[in-house]
Amino acid sequence: MNGDAAKRVIIVGGGIVGVTTLYEFAARGVSALLVEAQDDLALGCSFANGGVLTPSAPDPWNSPGVGRHLAQSLFNPHSAVKLRLKAIPRLTRWGLKFLANASPARHRESTLANYLLASYSTFETEKLVARLGLQYPLSSAGALKIFDAAAALNASLALTERLAPHGLEYEVLNREETLAREPLLAGAQNPIAGGIYYPGDRTGDAREFTRALARAALDLGAEIAMSTSVENLVVRKGAVVGAVTSNQDVIEGAVVLAAGVDTPSLAHEIGLHLPIKPAKGYSLTFEGTSLCGHMPGLPVIDDAMHAVIVPFQDKLRVVGTAEFAGFDTSIRQERIENLYSLLERLFPGLARKADGATRKPWAGLRPMSADGRPMIGASPVNGLWLNCGHGHLGWTMAAGSAKMLADQFMERDPAIEQALFYPSPSRLGG
Repeated sequence: MNGDAAKRVIIVGGGIVGVTTLYEFAARGVSALLVEAQDDLALGCSFANGGVLTPSAPDPWNSPGVGRHLAQSLFNPHSAVKLRLKAIPRLTRWGLKFLANASPARHRESTLANYLLASYSTFETEKLVARLGLQYPLSSAGALKIFDAAAALNASLALTERLAPHGLEYEVLNREETLAREPLLAGAQNPIAGGIYYPGDRTGDAREFTRALARAALDLGAEIAMSTSVENLVVRKGAVVGAVTSNQDVIEGAVVLAAGVDTPSLAHEIGLHLPIKPAKGYSLTFEGTSLCGHMPGLPVIDDAMHAVIVPFQDKLRVVGTAEFAGFDTSIRQERIENLYSLLERLFPGLARKADGATRKPWAGLRPMSADGRPMIGASPVNGLWLNCGHGHLGWTMAAGSAKMLADQFMERDPAIEQALFYPSPSRLGG
């Protein structure tokens, strides 16, 4: 056990990544305090996200050719990935790293690394739910990705086949088999050439899981301070030894930054530059008795739109698209209409039922690293640890990331090769 492990650990951020980190430290007998600026947990990116644990979709968004797609999106309000002109000046340095990591070789490397962590993390999430007896639904129905053309299916299948030797399970379906897997797609207005079924994907409400796990952490002696922000970090002799809160309290201990898109600003105060920028995602949630008995049996992912329609026990959620617009969390109507139009095209009957349900639009900021991989481990500044930059895979990777960080903190070998996610100097800057 290193010197840090003898002290209290201060975890900054009360989303899914911060709370899983809190639980892991508490479970190992380490005194842990979580500090959250808002008055409840999981009000940021964990609030109304896709709710799908997707080891089947580990590829970063900076795929080869992404620069061309982003340039075209400037003039297309309905583009699946949208770049806002006003955001460009603040994205320049990060954007150059983002594009540099879009080479085929680097993209393949990050995709495999993400898959290994996502698969491990999904398994650990299931173990947590079972071991703790969390009163929390986690569906094991898998997920279905659909395609409008054989060429698109084959392109996605190439990625799937590369991951299969590492454990990814899948089933390729023709049109008839796709409709048999999800009969409601028979009424789709979109052409459906086929699909890929991923039995290892899971579905669950990230916010409800976060809150359930927080209660388990409190039972183990962890502490949570709501409505309390970290104003700055305390540095002595070149090491982080605590934090100053908005109450002007000075809390001593090692610090873990797990604050999503707010992490870089805290790190910047002590001269540490993290290449993480916000990527806004949208969701549209429907709740009401009109949906009962009419929802699909599993999440359906539309490959062309990079969007997913997710059934929960008591609601339906349509999630997707990405928008680089800085820290703007405003909800643009055309982006929400993109999601509703997808529901109409794939499930027209369900869309009519949804008209009678409560409709809740939402937008959240995903913390996107320049190379598409999260940063997990000790920072170059002694006493400061990072668990950040998970992008669209925060829910998928949270449990595994927390275990990896706690293992490193306790000087144990993580189950996943830590060098893949370590915040090394070569990954920093931006």
